[in-house]
Amino acid sequence: MPSIANQGSPRNVYVTPVFQKNYSATATTVVNVGGAGSSKSYSSLQQIILECSESTGQSYLVMRKTMPALRMTTMRDFFAMLKGYGLYNPANHNKQEKLYTLNGNLIQFSGLDDPEKIKSATVNKILLEEANEFTWDDYLVLLTRLRAKVPSGARKNQIRLNLNPSDAQGWIPKNLPTLPDVQFIHSTYKDNPFLDEHYVKILTGLKDIDYNHYRIYALGEWGVLKGRIYKNFDFVSPEAWPLAFNDEVYGVDFGFNDPSVVLHIGIRDREAWIRELVYKSGLTTGALAQEMKALIPERQRGRLFRCDSAEPDRIAELLENGFNAVGVEKGPNSVKSGIDYCLGWKLHISTDSPSTKKEIEAYCWKLNKAGEPADEPIGFNDHSMSAMRYGLTHFRGAVAIATPDAIKSASANRDVQADYERALANAAGETSFEEGLI
Repeated sequence: MPSIANQGSPRNVYVTPVFQKNYSATATTVVNVGGAGSSKSYSSLQQIILECSESTGQSYLVMRKTMPALRMTTMRDFFAMLKGYGLYNPANHNKQEKLYTLNGNLIQFSGLDDPEKIKSATVNKILLEEANEFTWDDYLVLLTRLRAKVPSGARKNQIRLNLNPSDAQGWIPKNLPTLPDVQFIHSTYKDNPFLDEHYVKILTGLKDIDYNHYRIYALGEWGVLKGRIYKNFDFVSPEAWPLAFNDEVYGVDFGFNDPSVVLHIGIRDREAWIRELVYKSGLTTGALAQEMKALIPERQRGRLFRCDSAEPDRIAELLENGFNAVGVEKGPNSVKSGIDYCLGWKLHISTDSPSTKKEIEAYCWKLNKAGEPADEPIGFNDHSMSAMRYGLTHFRGAVAIATPDAIKSASANRDVQADYERALANAAGETSFEEGLI
């Protein structure tokens, strides 16, 4: 196992085989394609920390497509790891600029919602989390940013992409495998000996629920999510969020091994605006109530908190904590009818709701033997979807149905090899590259 410098003393750090494969990877572009829970994201952050303990003078850029999503996921995990390893120093953390200095190395966190800052960056290493959120053009421009001088004793400049293989038609599987100096690392839950047994059972159980989901999330094989349920949604930044709503409600899905979820749902102009307040595992009801008190003003606690009626004791405990919690009535076909109702809404998801974003993009109907969508959703990573349904069905019959948008994206005919070579040449300072692609 590797060691990191812990306030001047070496400390052993436990790693998975995924870390070992990444640590020995020498390609300029390293693509981590794997199933859920394979440790690819955690291992990438461990590698940054270890590399920073081995040399100084490097610059890192850690990204997701949007800054709010990055802050809620990768940034949170990185700083939790630093604290766990005894390496965090608040004096080295520039929170305003989203910078951290570790052993003379600079780590910058950014989303592509601030493209001008990226265009001026010159770095040694880039990490793209949820890389399928980015575009081919995004990748090419970021590749040109790998032009910082490699410090003595440091490894070569690299860009790393982490993702689940949920889109076999995307630019990553279509463009990158044929290019030189690109290495793919495949991983599954079996590569992570530290994974919770409960989660392993969920992943392996997908085989009997939907084999396509099982291939993508358990086996880490390329696939296409078929039968997506929600299509009429978009993602809105907190800056563009309405200041007031015509009505409001909260949706609550209880969990412990699975995450507990609390969503705030505002209604305005016959559309629903949805923000993720809590999405966390390991919460007792008392701990969940404390999280909610920290996030929800007292004046809002009299609004309805619509919860899973199968948890009456937990509903009662929320009531004791001052929240107007009620159980959602259930019956035959209630899930399907609730989804049908939600399909009639235009849904706006806040960009600082990363888990809800990931769920709604992957929420699918089960497929029948003919490969056609059935009338039952796949019960995997659907905790926000349940909370949304609980909350939104409060307005059943009160608002007119909206027609879903038909949105199609077209990709231009591009010379993949030529684009890639131009980006590499720019990174080496040999030519210029059009930076307006992002």
